[in-house]
Amino acid sequence: MNIKIVSAVLMVLMAVGVKDVSGQGIIVDAALRRILENIRQLMRTGNPETGMPVLAPYFNEDLFINVSFGGLFDLDTRFTPILIEGLDEFQGRLQVDLSSLRFPFEFRYNDELTMSGFYDMNGRMYGLIPIFGIGNFFIRPKGVLLTGAATIGDNGEGMLTLTDFTIQLMIDSLETNIQGMLLGGDLSDLLNEVIQDIVPSILRNFPEGMSNLLSAAIFPMANQGLNLNDILVELIEQFKTIMPCGIPSLGVPALVPFELNHTEFKIDKAGLLYFDGEINELLVDDLNNFDVVNVDLQIFKLKLDFSFLFHSIKTTGQYKAQGKALSFIPFNRGGKFGFNFNGLSLAGSVKVALNGDKLLVEEFKLYPTVKSVNSKFEHVFFLPLTNLIFNKIVESVVPKYLRDNQEEVSSFLESFIKPEVNNLLGDYTLEDLMGLLQGENGNGTFPSSC
Repeated sequence: MNIKIVSAVLMVLMAVGVKDVSGQGIIVDAALRRILENIRQLMRTGNPETGMPVLAPYFNEDLFINVSFGGLFDLDTRFTPILIEGLDEFQGRLQVDLSSLRFPFEFRYNDELTMSGFYDMNGRMYGLIPIFGIGNFFIRPKGVLLTGAATIGDNGEGMLTLTDFTIQLMIDSLETNIQGMLLGGDLSDLLNEVIQDIVPSILRNFPEGMSNLLSAAIFPMANQGLNLNDILVELIEQFKTIMPCGIPSLGVPALVPFELNHTEFKIDKAGLLYFDGEINELLVDDLNNFDVVNVDLQIFKLKLDFSFLFHSIKTTGQYKAQGKALSFIPFNRGGKFGFNFNGLSLAGSVKVALNGDKLLVEEFKLYPTVKSVNSKFEHVFFLPLTNLIFNKIVESVVPKYLRDNQEEVSSFLESFIKPEVNNLLGDYTLEDLMGLLQGENGNGTFPSSC
């Protein structure tokens, strides 16, 4: 998950980078360095979600490959088994061209890579000379250099696609001990020497053939992990599991249940209702009882459209309200309350921007609708019957009001939520956020005590 998180953040940076935002270059470099380290870690753990096996070390009990290289040789080989060690011992360099979303890369190994196991091979050189063998083998390439570039595009549906991929492989020298070639003995020893000479030469003189071979193997695997909408859904589902504990390192409190000792607010409807209100001992439960209906990340607009369905949210607490109704009827009330939302739909969008090396919410739209509510405000009126009627009116009015006043409600929520979120984000650079999201061990989970 961690490489996905940083890659998603990097996509945001690339979209912003096209606009030449001051300071973004340092953050992009930091993101690229993190991606390289995440690749190293991913090699050690694999990724079951995409079917990527553990690569460091890579072990396969039964692997069959066919290699055809520009008419020079055509080989069918079965390894039972094969062990490749040292793939994670690379020295890497990753760059990005923000205008074209092209990633030039370079991976270098000294003599850390080794391959060993048991092989059964059959094929031909130059279409005529038979090559065959069976036995143990050991191969150590030295001075390995992998260079190339990957270009990424957006299909407009939250899916990043690998539109172009090139890779070249060069090695300085090759150490081999492949037993049993051409029936073994002196011929096998001679062929080992030929291989040690010819393989580096082939890679230098026929780079296109090896590039096509490696690209065909890597291209499909890379495209499996680039759906940003899927990444977001994974993060949201992961976030649901840690809502009971919150994220202390980000200043996010426990959200299930959410508790708030005191908050104040003001309602001013000209000629209808004005009051100053406060809520104490607020408790909101079941905030993690929701479904993700839709998420759609428009990466180059830095905008996320979303829709969530909360099945039931329960709130309790103490309220105080002081003001005037119809501009001339004063009131001053307080007491316990309970208020439940049933079938609450939250749809909207959020648009972000970079301010130097800080992320901020530029626009926040939220359009709530609700199937029904349960209202239980005590002591709004002195008579219990009148109080009951008031609560029934609230239960009738709230769903209709939310439905008929979408823009007004959205503006109110934006004025309340956006400053709070930006205040929270203001303490962290993007590099800080990437580190926090990866957790202390870089395991790609939200840092939480859960």
